[in-house]
Amino acid sequence: MIDLRDISIRYGERSIFKGFSQTFSKGKIHILLGPSGCGKTSLLKAMSGLLKPEIGRIFLNGKDIDTIHGKEKIKYFALMFQNPCLLPHIRAKDNILFPGKIIRLAPKDLKDRLTRLCQMVRLEEHHLNKYPAQLSGGERQRVSLMRSLLLSPPIIFMDEPLSALDPLVRHALLVDLKKVFKKLGHTIVLVTHDLREASYLGDHIYLIQEGKIVQDGTFSDLYQNPKTEFTKRFITSQMPGTHD
Repeated sequence: MIDLRDISIRYGERSIFKGFSQTFSKGKIHILLGPSGCGKTSLLKAMSGLLKPEIGRIFLNGKDIDTIHGKEKIKYFALMFQNPCLLPHIRAKDNILFPGKIIRLAPKDLKDRLTRLCQMVRLEEHHLNKYPAQLSGGERQRVSLMRSLLLSPPIIFMDEPLSALDPLVRHALLVDLKKVFKKLGHTIVLVTHDLREASYLGDHIYLIQEGKIVQDGTFSDLYQNPKTEFTKRFITSQMPGTHD
């Protein structure tokens, strides 16, 4: 579970999410949805400790994030970005195993986990010996996903991990992501501006406008019962003909 208590975030000269409280339940896929600049990535950064709120407290599964330090963080959560952030000078296998080596997992354990993850995310094992530059965009994101899952952290934060991929690759990875997440039962918080991506993956969607959640619920809730004019416009912009 992720529990935000009365947080206020400043990003540059801009104050957003003033006195904001929200609980993200355990084992669900939560989608932070909204246009560019609405504050969704800032909120994700605050939850993952990359951006410290001016005030307020954030708890990850009951532990104050300010008390989680160093190597301990990789046991609590993983981060996945639009850019896979792979180390270019080492092979895919070593990128994946990097978190495990930091906490000194046994070689046999690392090998077993690597084999299971290849099967889970459908990455052919011969790709493991390639360098990131030798992989396609979809393959790099699968490697990034495997690295995030290696230690099976209870929480995974994702910032538009599919937005740079071409439509066919994006669809294939989207389908696989949903299967993986439903199987493992992690708590996922994913940032996107794509309504279709949100509707396919999300158990619960939070539509954000200018640092505020204007509506939340399932995709059906937003689609069938938009409560604000912004919700209507956002849905219509991506699904022409809706709510005319």
